[in-house]
Amino acid sequence: MISSGLLFWLAAVMTTGCGPDSGAQSVIEISGSSTLAPLMGEIAKRYRTIDPQVEIRIRTGGSSRGIQDVGEGIVDIGMSSRLLADSEKQENVCHIIARDGIGILVNKENQVNDLSDRQIVDIFTGKVKNWSEVGGLDAPIQSFNRIKGTSELELFKDFFQVSEDSLSLESSFVETLDCLDGVANDKNAVTYVSVGASALGILVGNPVKLLPLHGVLPSVATIESGEYPLSRPLILITRKNPGNVVKQFVDYALSAEVKGSERSPHLGLGLLVHKGKRIAFSELITEKFVVTLLRNLEL
Repeated sequence: MISSGLLFWLAAVMTTGCGPDSGAQSVIEISGSSTLAPLMGEIAKRYRTIDPQVEIRIRTGGSSRGIQDVGEGIVDIGMSSRLLADSEKQENVCHIIARDGIGILVNKENQVNDLSDRQIVDIFTGKVKNWSEVGGLDAPIQSFNRIKGTSELELFKDFFQVSEDSLSLESSFVETLDCLDGVANDKNAVTYVSVGASALGILVGNPVKLLPLHGVLPSVATIESGEYPLSRPLILITRKNPGNVVKQFVDYALSAEVKGSERSPHLGLGLLVHKGKRIAFSELITEKFVVTLLRNLEL
């Protein structure tokens, strides 16, 4: 089994691969959704092979942080895994780069394989405290919510029609990979998290599994078709009149060139949908890459 600590390291490699470069003449600052960061990290690395004079800095902090940073002029591009509220639009422009699903994630050893909407709500509001109450073993439930400002929390509230005050937020995380780590290391844990990130965790050996929602398992096909009910757009946000350097990078991120390379058949799992096509940040890490990396690290 590969720890989610390694999963975090893999993601960090992608998002910091475009670090400071003394030869760079322009800098693009990006912040926001941790779900979108690995995909943007890979796109940024590819872009720098085309224009090495551009330094691209990516940091996370949640969708609301990315939206706010763009509005305040702190960064050039925000990353969001939710739609913008009317109050957030103002002078901002949204560019949908992909789609992802939000899935209910449990440890692989958990005997529960399905939960109703009511059971899910009762678990995360603290009304159900033991897995035996929903068909599992007699064991306390450790639920991990997402903190205020994360798109996962907003989507969860909207979809299940629950108020933030009713949710148990004592154990909550801002980063997607912290949620994956928590569930991988606790057989009684449950959270709601990016389907694409979960797929990457499963690919590298984390002992977690996604549960169906309304009888539909989250997958490329069910997210693409709309059959899986809990999905979201992944968005890049810029001001209405970004500079040429920023515009050229965004145009590249949305281009057919990026889509084509990401559809390569040798790539691994893909659980996002990019402009109607099946691509994902999890596709950007090949199984061969993971195996080679682990062999080099002697893990």
